[in-house]
Amino acid sequence: LAGTWNLMAEFNVYLRDAPSANYPYNVQDFSMAVSKMRKFLHFIQPENVFHRHGDFPPQADYVSLLQRTAHTLGIARTYMDCKLLCASFLGALTVLTGGDCPVALFAFDRGDADKSCCLETPTALPELKKINEEVKMNKEVWDILENSIGEEMVAFRISNTATASLLYGLIGDQGLEEALKYAAVPMDEENARHLLDCLPRKVVHQLVLAAAESVITRRRDLLRLAATYSPDPPAA
Repeated sequence: LAGTWNLMAEFNVYLRDAPSANYPYNVQDFSMAVSKMRKFLHFIQPENVFHRHGDFPPQADYVSLLQRTAHTLGIARTYMDCKLLCASFLGALTVLTGGDCPVALFAFDRGDADKSCCLETPTALPELKKINEEVKMNKEVWDILENSIGEEMVAFRISNTATASLLYGLIGDQGLEEALKYAAVPMDEENARHLLDCLPRKVVHQLVLAAAESVITRRRDLLRLAATYSPDPPAA
């Protein structure tokens, strides 16, 4: 998965040229790259990965290869689904608070001194339950998402993906499928609203509040958006 993640730069010029241009690519650029890789992984089949000529490899070995490949592809597909949800969540925030902007504004490691200000860094996330035991999910994928925070997937400096594991752990496979219906690329206001509406209100509220602490130039709009998803009913 780390190799697949890093390959995205080879297929997207705005990501490939980012290191020499101080990482200027926008949230919509990043979402497009993730979406394209996700489509590729959903398209490819185990038979495209391993081939058989005559009786080689033996039938039993070939079937085993296909089964293991199907399992690996299943993990990769769900992983990229979660990554697209994460990118789309950022896209929704940008669309609803002034329009597209550099990924660095919301999800960039700004150095050790300011790392706590990064929305995608675990220390910036609120204290939320990370797994909803009532939903069905692929625990193997969640473990990969959770354990890779800040440790791998280092291309384009988007290494901290705390939002992906948090959201997947709370909504599971069914919620992920529903949310991805609104993962429009490029994101628009209508789909942004639908996407946030199908996520747990408390989580949206607290994540947007965390973003407001980081993105000073959009703090007013983010606080207004957070209030829209406040879990507490308005005062009479």
